[in-house]
Amino acid sequence: MDVGRRRGYVVLTENRGALMARDVLPGYGNVVVWRALEIITELQLGGHLPVDCSDPSARYVEYEEDTRHMFPRKDLSMAVGSIIGACGQGQGVGRGRGGG
Repeated sequence: MDVGRRRGYVVLTENRGALMARDVLPGYGNVVVWRALEIITELQLGGHLPVDCSDPSARYVEYEEDTRHMFPRKDLSMAVGSIIGACGQGQGVGRGRGGG
């Protein structure tokens, strides 16, 4: 977290302590912390990872099955909701790279 804070990097982690640190440690409030959940979401929204609009949770399920890491259900629901919203807006999210 300290390197991310000093250099302005996005910190990648699944560690709950690190996720909480930005909220409780002075000087860390501006650190951007992403988990795989945010990465998968941003890759899809940015068109870098195919989206299956008929199954917006597909990429998250694949990740959970591959890694045996389960996303918190509330956070997963919000992420899937953003994909559903993008699909519903006809943005062509992830299309052109094998997306559905």
